[in-house]
Amino acid sequence: MTQSSQSTTESKKTQMDLSKIDKAHRNGAYTEGDTTYFPISVNIDAPAEIVWQVFGKNFGTLLDKVPSFSKVSFEYADGKAPAVGDSRYYTVYGLPGQERLTSFDDVNYKLSYEIPFGPPPSMIRNGGNTWSVRESEDDKNSSVFSMKLQGDYTTLGWLMGPLIRKFIQWPVVEAMSYTVKYESEKLYQDSKK
Repeated sequence: MTQSSQSTTESKKTQMDLSKIDKAHRNGAYTEGDTTYFPISVNIDAPAEIVWQVFGKNFGTLLDKVPSFSKVSFEYADGKAPAVGDSRYYTVYGLPGQERLTSFDDVNYKLSYEIPFGPPPSMIRNGGNTWSVRESEDDKNSSVFSMKLQGDYTTLGWLMGPLIRKFIQWPVVEAMSYTVKYESEKLYQDSKK
């Protein structure tokens, strides 16, 4: 069963100035064996259950709000969402991609997905991402959202790696994480009205 949530207007996109994002975390990419990891953590002024509602419960529709993503659609594995096996399809920077849920932990607010194909094509294999949120140690009304994108570069990927990281992977990771932050804080503020 496929649910199409085609993005047709920019008004649905999260309104944020990505140029103001602190890019200091970009030096956090590291390699173990053949796999390169891109970890990022973002402090969010909203409780963990609100953040989970934004990125976990809305796994299929979140990309509709992320700048630079378009042609987003979702396919349910068993007719209910979200569930392991669900897939979302998209275009980012003009390149097609697919993400398939491989784990979904509604209790510990954690999900993982594989990227069977995605940008940039033929440069990365075994791509995946793990997202989680935990309550802040200082304040139960704030939380820490974490993402860990990973992938194995092909030979072409190793040659193009610095450009891929600078112009595709980091901007996508930043846009996704800050969309979660913005949408979570907005939902939390709206819930207090």
